[in-house]
Amino acid sequence: MTSLALILVLSLHQPPGTPDVDLQEAWRACYNPLLRALQTCEDVRLSLAISGPVLEWIAEHRPKAAAGLRDMVKDGRVELLNPGWGRPFLAGLPHRDAVGQLKLLGETLRRKVGAAPEGALPADGVWDPTLPSVLGAAGMRYTLIDERVAQPGESPAGLDGFYLTDDDGHPLWLLPYVGLLERLLTRLPHTPFARNLARRAKAGASAVVVVGQVEDIPSRLGGRPFTDWIKSLFALLTRQTHWLRTDTPSGRLPRLKRLGRLYPSAWVPPEVARWMLSPQDAARLLTYQRGVAQSAVLRRGPPFPRSLSWQTTLARYAEANWLDKRLRLASTELLRMRLEAEKDDDDFDRMRRRMAVVQEAERRLYVAQASELLWHSPRGGVYDGGLRHQAWSAIAAIERAVATELEDISGVHFRIGDHDCDGWDEVWVRTDHVSVMVDPEAGGALTEMLSYDRQVNVLDTMTRREELLHHGLERFSTAPALVGPDDEATPPPGPSMPTTTEEASDDDELAAVPEPQDRDAPLYGQILLDRVPRATFQDHFLGPDVRIEALAAGQHDERGDFFGADYKLERAETDGEGTCRVLLTREGHVRDGDEQRLIRVLKRFVFPPELPGVQVEYEVVNRYDEPVSTVFAVELTLTPGGPDPAACTLQLPGAPPRPAIQAGEADDVTELTLLDAAGTPAVRLTADRAAHLWHYPVTCVSRQGVGYQARHQGVCVVLGWAMDLWGQEREKVGLSLTLAAPDGDSG
Repeated sequence: MTSLALILVLSLHQPPGTPDVDLQEAWRACYNPLLRALQTCEDVRLSLAISGPVLEWIAEHRPKAAAGLRDMVKDGRVELLNPGWGRPFLAGLPHRDAVGQLKLLGETLRRKVGAAPEGALPADGVWDPTLPSVLGAAGMRYTLIDERVAQPGESPAGLDGFYLTDDDGHPLWLLPYVGLLERLLTRLPHTPFARNLARRAKAGASAVVVVGQVEDIPSRLGGRPFTDWIKSLFALLTRQTHWLRTDTPSGRLPRLKRLGRLYPSAWVPPEVARWMLSPQDAARLLTYQRGVAQSAVLRRGPPFPRSLSWQTTLARYAEANWLDKRLRLASTELLRMRLEAEKDDDDFDRMRRRMAVVQEAERRLYVAQASELLWHSPRGGVYDGGLRHQAWSAIAAIERAVATELEDISGVHFRIGDHDCDGWDEVWVRTDHVSVMVDPEAGGALTEMLSYDRQVNVLDTMTRREELLHHGLERFSTAPALVGPDDEATPPPGPSMPTTTEEASDDDELAAVPEPQDRDAPLYGQILLDRVPRATFQDHFLGPDVRIEALAAGQHDERGDFFGADYKLERAETDGEGTCRVLLTREGHVRDGDEQRLIRVLKRFVFPPELPGVQVEYEVVNRYDEPVSTVFAVELTLTPGGPDPAACTLQLPGAPPRPAIQAGEADDVTELTLLDAAGTPAVRLTADRAAHLWHYPVTCVSRQGVGYQARHQGVCVVLGWAMDLWGQEREKVGLSLTLAAPDGDSG
């Protein structure tokens, strides 16, 4: 058996907005035991990929540990890799931001711990052909890539060389790591991991690179502490030195041979891809994996990989796509301020002050660009309202800083364009108080209302979608079976689970859905699906006997074809008083009994310069000669923002607050207020005509580590008015949605 070099890379990262108490717990449970073990075992060499916020926290709150890390870096025992400041999908950022992320973290590592990283670690193993130009421009000499990018399937031995790639004139070395080994590395006991390494050594491998995410390890230990894991791992590394030794990427690269040029297509690890795909495609992927698992030849995969870009998640989650686009718009605003600051070379003090503002804003932007926000990651990702709130807060802070410094957002401004890159125009309205997106293709509704004063997007709510995760909860269903046991055909015998290698015997590598526990049974009843993506000021035509249960479940009788349908943008204009008006129209049909009536809806959004919100004027016109009887209703989905949207309440005049996590109704409503977790008014809605109110919570069941969690997203408010329209008759309804200032007073 030949000697084997283990190149171990551990990633330390926390998502945006992680509270200090959670960072302290991560330090106590994981980071401190890891660094102490490294200081004690002087013969162990490894690499750490530490994101910017974690690095700054350690440097500020644990300076002795940072000094110890500096010593280990100086001695060559620890090499630091660069994942980008906020560990983003680098290929998804504007080039300037991607390079800025890498350079900021590189410079901070140099100052705090004396490191000058030459290597990068892309977030979540995601690869994109544009990465070489980004990494090269930031001074990176090499990057780690999953070996499945270069060679689909399982590597029979291990690393024996590196590849060379380039993009836009920037060369980059590609050092493959064994992505399939992460599961064995992050489990106890370490015997299967050691056996796998020994098998590779016997097959002639000279080195193996393995990457692990430190924060994910505790959830895989079955309740055992992280200290048991690190002690077991370091015991293995110190007792098996006769055939196993540790090294760092830079220490091993000069001893590896060049394997030639390689230009990989876009790629996402299957364990990440299944959470980006639709449930149907993810199920097909799982079936394929299980079907080929028993064959060593088939397990290696096809000779050429099928490309799957990280942008698949943007196609699946409109909320992730919109955040991605809004962060780009905020980045463009920030670039404008940087360019203006650089022009102040005749006023050094002002230039220095402006550049300080730019640099602080860049840090907030880089954290908000973290990859977790764009997919259904193990800790919730895009389903985590707290993470999304942090990103929207950063956007608000950046745009407010630009407006303040450049003094160019006074009054109301609008811009018509395809801001979300869906092929149709939206109207982006900005005032001194709010940023609002009017989307004609989303039911003529609003998809963003960002308060610059409170730094909250009060329309930031996830749509309730089907997820493969939900299929694991189906066993708790109490619905009767559609067929009896006598009607079911005996399924053909399936392939047995493989036992030829340790990777294949790891069932969790193939499992797409965590096994639900009995405690998860109540979550099954919370799985509801929305008919269309959520937006605010979407329009319904309902029957007279609408039940709140049916409305909350999306199973009500929709009698018109207006909800979520396309509206026509007639015009957007600003009058002499600085008020912006956006007029949308739609002609559609409404069912009244067995008859179809032609109805026209005119919807005018009004943005006065002094109002931190919007006024909406509706006109419903019966275009038919015969009368129509219906209930016209307007739907809004609201959240006060913050880390705990479930704690908000709904306040009606003269009535006690209603918990937003409960459904309810009320008659003759002309005003309601949404209060945040602290009981402070956040959003006020008024109507010029008394309406019937329905309200219900919007809850999604999503991932939480290897389990399930119900995440409250916001509260859906529906106001309805009974209308009896004679031929060619029209009725009008007016609404006002106002955001409260930070002191609780609305404008």
